[in-house]
Amino acid sequence: MMGLRSSVGPAAIWLVLVAAACYSQAPTPVLPAPVITQPVCGAVRAWPEGLFTLAWERVEAASSYTVEVDCLSCGDGRDAWFSQSGTPWQVTPGLPLPIYRTDVVSRLRREGGRTMRWRVWAVDAAGGDGSKSEWCVVAFSKDGLPTPSSGVGEPD
Repeated sequence: MMGLRSSVGPAAIWLVLVAAACYSQAPTPVLPAPVITQPVCGAVRAWPEGLFTLAWERVEAASSYTVEVDCLSCGDGRDAWFSQSGTPWQVTPGLPLPIYRTDVVSRLRREGGRTMRWRVWAVDAAGGDGSKSEWCVVAFSKDGLPTPSSGVGEPD
């Protein structure tokens, strides 16, 4: 008696096994975007002396956070926001707590900007980025009062 011969080759069997393994694993949920708590988005602030605080609500299952800060009117002047050039202005990964004290506003002022926007996202234990918060825009002036070029309310 002759043995049965399979018309399916080893590559096809391997492909079926890999596909089955992929479908058997539940997708890892993406962490939600943190809620920004400080400073108030849309605010005009007096230039701070020293460090400036950015804060957000803790995200369950986050192992760290990443903050991205963008500068209006910094850089070569071709784009309104520096990040529109294709390069972020400042990204700080690996933050352990939902608060970040930074001298970024001093850099903003040195580079000729008056308005910044920032956003934050959680990072899970496997290093996966969560959803990013909406941009939070904050402008600065000598006395904390709006100026015509503060950038608050300008589109992305």
